[in-house]
Amino acid sequence: NTEVKHPRADGTAVSCGRVGRCQVFFYHCILLFRQVITYRLPPGSFFYLSYSDRFSSMRIIFVCHGNICRSPMAEFIFRNLADKSGLSSSFDISSAGVSSEETGNDIYPPAKRTLRAHGIPFSSHRAHRITDDEFFSCDLAVALDSSNLRALQRRFGMDGRIRMLLDRDVEDPWYTDDFETAYRDILSGCTELISSLASGRKS
Repeated sequence: NTEVKHPRADGTAVSCGRVGRCQVFFYHCILLFRQVITYRLPPGSFFYLSYSDRFSSMRIIFVCHGNICRSPMAEFIFRNLADKSGLSSSFDISSAGVSSEETGNDIYPPAKRTLRAHGIPFSSHRAHRITDDEFFSCDLAVALDSSNLRALQRRFGMDGRIRMLLDRDVEDPWYTDDFETAYRDILSGCTELISSLASGRKS
């Protein structure tokens, strides 16, 4: 007999008791079917359909540590670039953190001031840790530094949707207090990303 554990959205698992091998096989078939019908299989799987194949827009989620500085800045900077390029309908943009430390908090005030100083519109925001559903329904999960990248890979595996915004870290302005440099780095990465994605969708 084998103990079966059912995965939960918070990454933990609850025991379903000990069952025989046939029951284990049947249980995993049910999980597979549920993943197929909710499009939660990873890229490369036989049944996988990317978000952009199912709908007209590409879903991108920017991820930093707490979701109060860099990732919401990237979310609103990318949205602004998409709006100015006439591509707002092509992308579904959001942000999240790898930690739940700041859950419920708004964008950090210095980050708001930096966005406002550069004419970047932003709206109310509630920080949160990235959920399983958010990850498995996105096309890209864009990490702001290598620590965020590793946290995503530990949780979701070496998934092809996980990538860095730049080929180096966007330093966390929570610690450096340098929001202007963070803004410039994020703007550079978002500009390159939207250009690459837009050209890819045209080809």
